Amino acid sequence: MMSIQLNSTLPTEEVGRVVELGEPLYWKMMVSAIICCYLVFKLFDSLSEKKKVDFLKVFGVLLLLTQFTILTLSALFAENGFALDHHLPLHFCSINYLFISLNCFLRNRMLFYATGYMGITGGLHAFLTPILTAGDSNMQIAFFVFSHSIIIIMPLIMIRHFNMKFRKFDWIKTVFIGIFVSTLMMGINALINIDPSAEANYMFVSDKPEVDNPFLLDLPLPYYIFPLYVVAGAHMIVINWIYKKAMGVQLER
Repeated sequence: MMSIQLNSTLPTEEVGRVVELGEPLYWKMMVSAIICCYLVFKLFDSLSEKKKVDFLKVFGVLLLLTQFTILTLSALFAENGFALDHHLPLHFCSINYLFISLNCFLRNRMLFYATGYMGITGGLHAFLTPILTAGDSNMQIAFFVFSHSIIIIMPLIMIRHFNMKFRKFDWIKTVFIGIFVSTLMMGINALINIDPSAEANYMFVSDKPEVDNPFLLDLPLPYYIFPLYVVAGAHMIVINWIYKKAMGVQLER
């Protein structure tokens, strides 16, 4: 795949590395994620009502700058250069991260519920079976932990501090949004893979990820994707149930 090649100052990277449950790195990532979620949550708790609104925009800028910095450093210093088939923020969780960043400015309800359901579901599964799709340098590991922590905790912050609410059929709309985005990603992967040396597999819709996950059935492409939509919907129903219990409310239409 055509990439930007410069002398590397980063250690050797393994793109697509699966972090196994028994590895010390796995537990370091889990503990770091819990700490990150806690600190961000408490940060917003500590602010006054007026400062929360202003700080949310500042936080959105921080999120976008962090993503831009990671992409820039990957282009300049990654061992094998910046590759279109590995380094673009087009995975499921990366897209949620970008939408959450934008929603710090927009506070749009559709962006909230879509990133709420998909971000929490995707973020939790990403930590259960981590795949370092952009490489396993310290920089990429740190950003993996930070970005996936953000997509889990920010929907909760939007509920707690910015009057965002899930409604009764938001989860169904989110499933269809997920189907649309994943179908679109099949086309994007195909375009990138016109280059015979490319191996784009964003959102894992071109090939199954090599992780031990009971929801990944042994079916050929694209049939293994269909049960995942059902599983995602089931996760969203559970999120609805937890939301109703935690908030003590019935979901509005």
